[in-house]
Amino acid sequence: MPQRSALSQPHAYNVINDDCVEERPLIDLLLLGNGSMQPLPDRWLSSLMIRLGSDLILFDCGEGTQIAARSFGWGFKRIGAICISHHHADHIAGLPGILMCIANAGRREPVAIYGPRDIMRIVQNLLVICPRFPFELHVAELVDAIPASSLAT
Repeated sequence: MPQRSALSQPHAYNVINDDCVEERPLIDLLLLGNGSMQPLPDRWLSSLMIRLGSDLILFDCGEGTQIAARSFGWGFKRIGAICISHHHADHIAGLPGILMCIANAGRREPVAIYGPRDIMRIVQNLLVICPRFPFELHVAELVDAIPASSLAT
């Protein structure tokens, strides 16, 4: 089980502007999983949590993401956006579980899911097992995204 680190608490840095000091949040990145295809006891499937101030954004949501996230103590209630990179199961199969954790944490504000073409259909199919939440779920397809293969020169 991963050890809790200094990342359990948000970090900030000071910006000095002439005569005042302003505190701004740092961006904390927490790699929850980097395994592929099969979760292992100490290596979960693809998932990255980003903390900016009090907001949390989840990138990808492989199976077991909620288990890895719970071990670091960042909580679930503040997850307001989930970004899915592509449709492989090791990046999306944990979605029903993480949404249930967000609901059980008491979130009432909307949660947005962003992903590639057909993400709406995939999310609808995954959510057959947990169709209702105490928050609105917004799904946005990023259809104008540039394929990575076209970026190579």
